[in-house]
Amino acid sequence: IDEVRNPTMKADIWRYLVLWEYGGLYADMDTKPRQFTALSIKPDDDGFFYLEDNRLAQFFLAASPHHPLMFYAVHAAVQNLLAHTQ
Repeated sequence: IDEVRNPTMKADIWRYLVLWEYGGLYADMDTKPRQFTALSIKPDDDGFFYLEDNRLAQFFLAASPHHPLMFYAVHAAVQNLLAHTQ
């Protein structure tokens, strides 16, 4: 990751790796819920994601540790990075 010069790509990969390893919730500072309540995420939910144009939105992510979608996000981000550095 030290070779990544684009700060946006670096932040995306870092975010995905942290969520992959530890789980948790990430939201951009300017994200405001529209219809989000205490019942939106239940204690036994494994993940909560928002899709934009059939793609994973990056402004809000919630996942348990080692969630398969975060595994995919890490790999897709690395593949994207490799495609842009060659």
